[in-house]
Amino acid sequence: MKMFVEDNDWPPYKFAIKKSDGTAYNLTSCTVKFPYTEKGRTTVINTGHTTCNITDAANGKVQYEWDNHGPGSPVDLATVGEMEGEIEITTAAGNTYTIAAVVPFKIRRKKE
Repeated sequence: MKMFVEDNDWPPYKFAIKKSDGTAYNLTSCTVKFPYTEKGRTTVINTGHTTCNITDAANGKVQYEWDNHGPGSPVDLATVGEMEGEIEITTAAGNTYTIAAVVPFKIRRKKE
């Protein structure tokens, strides 16, 4: 998947979590996080703001809202470049699972 996010255009990142057989992962009573780093680095950029909104738990649907504090100051989008995100699921029992596939995306400044 190729995703580009521009610093003044940040629609939510929407995705569905599925099992290996293609059926939806039921996220009832779960939390989902989307921490990301610059490609090749280990420091999480969106520290303190990794939790996603579960929009349809039974069908595994989730969205990540980019954190910003008003026009021109997007906190999550302050670092420009290639990024790698992970999707982490924590169950009601407290077990945490990380989806094996890395989510690559790029943050860039809008071209005038």
